Amino acid sequence: AGRDDRVRALHHAGGLLGTVGGVTSAIGGALAGALADTIGRVQVLLLSIGSYAVFTFLAGCAQSYEQLLVFSTLQGLGFGGEWAAGAVLVAEYAQPTQRGRVVGAVQSAWSVGYAFVLVANTVTFSLAPPELASRIMFWLGALPAVALFWARTRLQDSPVYRAEVAARA
Repeated sequence: AGRDDRVRALHHAGGLLGTVGGVTSAIGGALAGALADTIGRVQVLLLSIGSYAVFTFLAGCAQSYEQLLVFSTLQGLGFGGEWAAGAVLVAEYAQPTQRGRVVGAVQSAWSVGYAFVLVANTVTFSLAPPELASRIMFWLGALPAVALFWARTRLQDSPVYRAEVAARA
């Protein structure tokens, strides 16, 4: 019975880790949507990418299950915020006649990233012991911070959003 209890506890812990990111990404998306209307899509996108990258990296440094759970929760907020703010920004920049195709391409592009993760996972777990490989995978997840630095120098809020802000003022 003792072994069965430990196995159930591990399944529960793993299930909670797998669920928390999805649930908090929905919350992060809703919060980011509201905040994007207030401070701008680009600012929210930058904050979301930054928080996603930081908490994903920290998850790779976690020293306990509780730390990993907290970092995964906060990472989910950033992921959801990035998805929401990014999708709105892309939709506002797209020409009305192309908007459906552009947003559809963005929404389906996750599968390309997922394929890269599967390859990285296979290579990483083939070359490193599992304890280190799982940390490396989290650290690789912080790479979106590179996009943050690029975006900070090049992105501007869409003309649609700027017109909306001007109308409110």
